[in-house]
Amino acid sequence: MTLSYRVYSDDGSGNKPKLVYDTGRGAISNLVTIRGLVTGLSYNLTVHAVNVIGESLASNTLTVHAGVAPSQI
Repeated sequence: MTLSYRVYSDDGSGNKPKLVYDTGRGAISNLVTIRGLVTGLSYNLTVHAVNVIGESLASNTLTVHAGVAPSQI
């Protein structure tokens, strides 16, 4: 049984990923907001499930390109 999830991300420069979100033992959400991303950089994110045994291996990597919303459409 999964108790929580942890999201890891690099810093947009390909450095070692750091923990950026941990649901802890609280309610599990399917929405995570990561602040402080730099426009124009690409970030690699992975998710790990956590249960009483420990942390799982990383999920497949999701690469996200940070952008800004246009002022007009």
